[in-house]
Amino acid sequence: MYKVYEEPFGKFTQIRLRNEQTGATATLVPEFGSTLLSLLLRTKNGKLVEVIDGYQTSDELEQLEWAKSAKLSPFPNRLDKGKFTFEHETYQLPINFPGQGHAIHGFLMDKPFTMVELKTTTHFAEAEFVYTYNKELEGFPFCFETTLVFTLSENKLTCRTLVKNLGTSAMPYGDGWHPYFKLTTEKVDDLYLQLPNCQQVVVDENMIPTGEKLEYSSFSVSEQIKDAQFDTGFSVLESSAATKVVLVDTEEAATLMIEQENTTNKYQFLQVFIPPNRKSIAIEPMSCVTNAFNNHDGLFVLQPQELFDAYFSINLE
Repeated sequence: MYKVYEEPFGKFTQIRLRNEQTGATATLVPEFGSTLLSLLLRTKNGKLVEVIDGYQTSDELEQLEWAKSAKLSPFPNRLDKGKFTFEHETYQLPINFPGQGHAIHGFLMDKPFTMVELKTTTHFAEAEFVYTYNKELEGFPFCFETTLVFTLSENKLTCRTLVKNLGTSAMPYGDGWHPYFKLTTEKVDDLYLQLPNCQQVVVDENMIPTGEKLEYSSFSVSEQIKDAQFDTGFSVLESSAATKVVLVDTEEAATLMIEQENTTNKYQFLQVFIPPNRKSIAIEPMSCVTNAFNNHDGLFVLQPQELFDAYFSINLE
């Protein structure tokens, strides 16, 4: 029922995990951040729908506009002026968001992951990729190994991240993903959105958290997005092992569920963003709040040989 295909994608190789019976297919590029290019899932009425707003060509991928489906590591979102202090030492990371003077989204987005294993059974197809960071940047003198495991089963893709501290001292760590979702509507304005029970993270004019969090009741039940604006961080309040964001396409009677593991040191935070073209919506599971290297909200301090392990999944019904 499941097969794996390796195909050229410009100068790269793309990996397709495919359910031959349903047509559900996940397409990834391990050599460039293990970016998820495409995810085709089937609706209840049998229609195969693209649910990821991804890059169409390798040139687009290398430009990384909007960081679509990027792996955010070792910190998600913004790091204020690229600077942080850890264990009494101050570090400066390169500024890759000059408009606001920040470092943003870590530095694994374009890194060449190595394919470790491709596996198929009667129940799933799975791809495992690994990348080892060895103190290449002066501003982050730590060594860690990142393993990404993508599993396609039935009508669902599960994305699991495992990060091990390979050094001899503790290191700060935060994790996230940056997928942009769509369904069959031209704009996300026509979709319905439901968020988990959460608080809004208040930010200043440079999108850096102030430390204040507010009650947030909008979209606590399914509500049409319409002209709602989002570049908004949330702290998830639910205590369940996993929590869901739900997108509904009423035209196709299709429900997309983005589930994130939600216990301590997993994905207890969330960022929602709608780009100016409003053709998709980024729903970003995060293990910490923006600028966590400085404010420590959700920051995970990995001890030598300690492992970060968390998943999120995408399912269409």
